[in-house]
Amino acid sequence: MKIKIYSLLVFMLFFVACNTRQNNNKNNKVKHLKVGMIPITDCSQLFVAKEFGIFAKNGLEVELKPIGGGAKILQSLASNNVDVAFSNLTSVAFFEKNFEKLIPLAGGTLMNDKYTEGGLVCLKSNEINSIKDFKGKTIAVNSLNNIVHLAVVKILKKNGVSLSDVKIVEMKFSDMPSALSSKRIDVATLPEPILSLSINEGNFKSFGDYIVLAFGEYYVTGYFTTNNIYNKYKTKFEKFNKSIQEATIILNNFNDSISNAVSKYTRVSPEVIKSAGKPFFVNEVPHNALEKMNNWLYEESFIK
Repeated sequence: MKIKIYSLLVFMLFFVACNTRQNNNKNNKVKHLKVGMIPITDCSQLFVAKEFGIFAKNGLEVELKPIGGGAKILQSLASNNVDVAFSNLTSVAFFEKNFEKLIPLAGGTLMNDKYTEGGLVCLKSNEINSIKDFKGKTIAVNSLNNIVHLAVVKILKKNGVSLSDVKIVEMKFSDMPSALSSKRIDVATLPEPILSLSINEGNFKSFGDYIVLAFGEYYVTGYFTTNNIYNKYKTKFEKFNKSIQEATIILNNFNDSISNAVSKYTRVSPEVIKSAGKPFFVNEVPHNALEKMNNWLYEESFIK
């Protein structure tokens, strides 16, 4: 009888151990990481890691999912539709205030006078000669309450233009050039490579990079995930971070092969990519960058 009880206990322990192992394996054997991103130059770390085979070399399969903006990407992250979110720090600050703290991953962008890749753009034929002339105009941003929106607010304030004097509307970056041409909007906030493509057509002029005009030198974007997803796939995220860091080294020594990789995802010719403005790509975004962003959001009453 003792032998039977002992045998039953051994079997039960073996069964529990097998189930635990199987569950752990299921958690670690996710086929690929889904990354929410925008098909613009800022996401070049992803494009290079994918096209240069860096993700594959590090044993990681990655699916890039184009989504409209940082806030929408973070919504997809919260609903588990993506595992990694590319986002500007404004959207991250809003998300952390309203939902939960995020885990920062490798990668991101820095902008300053030397590294610029955006523009406040209007038609050359439009009677707008300075930012002060934005009064009474309609300005398009890709997402309300994000970093581009905040940048526009700060720029207007610096130039003595009240928010009540303008109309700010939400629109996809890719739709802004045609909206300018058809005069549905007066001012667009264009990132690269859409900016260079539009300027090269000859009908538009830029007043400068909206990020640099608003913030000076600043870390703008990064990659994030939730605590729950991170703890589930820690090994995958270690490989993701390693891959992004390798891609960063390549990107900051720009060459023709990079233009081809970025062109594939942005659908802009390699020739335009070569001449377009670029951010400085970083291995990680420092914590104090998010603190600065929170301070700016409170200053401009985006967060109360």
